Amino acid sequence: MEVNKQEITGDILTFYIKAETFPEGIDDTFKKLGELINGFDGREAYGVSGCFDGALIYRACVKEQYPGEAQKYNLPYYIIPKGKYLCTILKNWRDHLQEINRIFHQLMESPNTVKGSICLEYYKNEEEALLMVQSS
Repeated sequence: MEVNKQEITGDILTFYIKAETFPEGIDDTFKKLGELINGFDGREAYGVSGCFDGALIYRACVKEQYPGEAQKYNLPYYIIPKGKYLCTILKNWRDHLQEINRIFHQLMESPNTVKGSICLEYYKNEEEALLMVQSS
């Protein structure tokens, strides 16, 4: 697995639907979000998992396209924090969904990973997903 450093230069404002179960409910959560926003074409889609208020939570997120879009759908905001990340690219991600958990475990073992980091999935396109954890 090739790991690179990636920098997100500005916070990313997204809105999201929280998965009811993790990891089983991820696919259904993205389907609900896609139906609500009329698909993901031209959209930046993210998955964010981590411990929030003591619970492991998964959020299917999409970047807001215009101010107030989240309110239109009555959904909460989540800000993906700017900063340094360790990153690997998962090619043909739809065929390798079962590998995402293993890859995140490997990234979290790096000595440069920030303790308590979120696990960030950026679905760049139909072929590539960037899997990232916060880095020092």
